[in-house]
Amino acid sequence: MNFVGKTIPMTREGLDAALYALRMNPGEVAALWAVFEVETAGLTQGFGFRVDRRPQILFERHKFREFTGRRFDASEPAISGPAGGYGSLAQQYEKLERALEACRSANLGEEPALKSASWGVGQVMGFNHELAGFPSAAAMVTAMVANEDTQLLAMANFLRGTGLDAALRGRNWEKFARGYNGAGYAANHYDVKLEVQYARFSSGFTPNIEMRTAQAALLVLGHSPGKIDGVIGRRTRDALEVRARLQRRRLRGESLRRQARGAIRALFIRFHAKYRDADRAGGTAGAWPFPRQDRRRDRQTHAGCTAQFPDRLRAADHHGTDSRSLPGAVPGGVRVETRVGSWPCA
Repeated sequence: MNFVGKTIPMTREGLDAALYALRMNPGEVAALWAVFEVETAGLTQGFGFRVDRRPQILFERHKFREFTGRRFDASEPAISGPAGGYGSLAQQYEKLERALEACRSANLGEEPALKSASWGVGQVMGFNHELAGFPSAAAMVTAMVANEDTQLLAMANFLRGTGLDAALRGRNWEKFARGYNGAGYAANHYDVKLEVQYARFSSGFTPNIEMRTAQAALLVLGHSPGKIDGVIGRRTRDALEVRARLQRRRLRGESLRRQARGAIRALFIRFHAKYRDADRAGGTAGAWPFPRQDRRRDRQTHAGCTAQFPDRLRAADHHGTDSRSLPGAVPGGVRVETRVGSWPCA
């Protein structure tokens, strides 16, 4: 089975579809980001794909033991045994491939192996494929290889199928954590972590989708942007600067978003016809590769979005001043321009 896909990251449309499945409105997206941050980001680093363009996975050997009736316990203890023994993240696909080969040799098909791993940005277990909206684990995996939007929707379907969407809508973090993590949720304070992260995201600092896409492109292009979180942090800034130097250009503050868009093009123009056609049609103004209707929506919500940021940064945007002169401004001093497209949340 081919696990390498086009690595298309999450879009606004994908977020909207997931929120619709959860019967939530766009203003409640902070709750979804809180779940990502607490429940899956430690494994996925905020992105549903690895640098080699395969979905993020974690192989559960105790589940493989269960689905194969312990027949591989003696011959393959690394992939069939008690809970634990996960190994490093780099070993997960090696274990999955060994499980697939063992199943093929025993004429069991691929399902036992695929059902024994958690997949994508939401880390949905393969055996939960029906709750996620797929007839088989293989169908779910094939869909998740395509793009991150499908991974997100699978997670939303799973939450709705288990009834956890009601706890999410009601911000009942204790009930949600118990259902998502099991009876031991309190030992790891998952409910408290969810509440803290929800408060952080609901204050206005939700990830910027365009910057998150740029970070994903930088990752797959071989740079190290750090966590894929939609925030222009030090590691993202360093990765953009390295890319600029490789292209023999100097990274200036006002060109940061231009560099980000360049990173997006360098990866996705090769693989996604929609983006390629948009670029050739001249759809590169500011918010490329997102559709024109998204740009109109951004302009409409720009005033409200900037209002969520500190007054000193909003003033810098208005006057076009250098943020290095502002107390507590972003390290590195990015010049904030007055045009809408330059503001990180636009």
